[in-house]
Amino acid sequence: MSEQTQDAGAAPAEKPALDANELIIPVAGLIFAVYYISTIWDLPWGAKMSGLLLGVSVLVLCILFLLRSLSAIGAGRITFKVGEVFGTGTLFVRRFGTIALAALYVALMPIFGFALGTFLFLMSAMALLGVRVWKPLVGVPFILAATGYLLFVVALRSRLPEGVVGRLVGSLTGAGN
Repeated sequence: MSEQTQDAGAAPAEKPALDANELIIPVAGLIFAVYYISTIWDLPWGAKMSGLLLGVSVLVLCILFLLRSLSAIGAGRITFKVGEVFGTGTLFVRRFGTIALAALYVALMPIFGFALGTFLFLMSAMALLGVRVWKPLVGVPFILAATGYLLFVVALRSRLPEGVVGRLVGSLTGAGN
């Protein structure tokens, strides 16, 4: 008996479903790519071209994924379900808490600066997501913020926001002059 023949009493197979949760990352990637491309126009030519290559690549991949998904839904090959996009209880708090922390990180970066802001954001996000052991809760954000600082500020000489701590360290060490 072939796989295509069904038993008389068997229910027809359901079509695969695209859950709205699966669109969160492509839509966020699309928004980020548009934002990123809009922020690189004042960079020198070489940096602008590298940034455009990266931003346009993300933009194209997200658009292709969304078009493929919409095409499959329109053709009836898959169904679309909303499910629990926002979640309930702890999941809801964690999802929207992370979004709120990211918005605060961006808004407060001019005050805290890149290194301290990154450290505080990562530590807060990890605590919100359930990390309770203090070594990774402090160590991972410290290592990532320090690595980002060394890579972007020291090695690549990027002009990222210093914040109050950066200005204080610069004035104490004479690096701010």
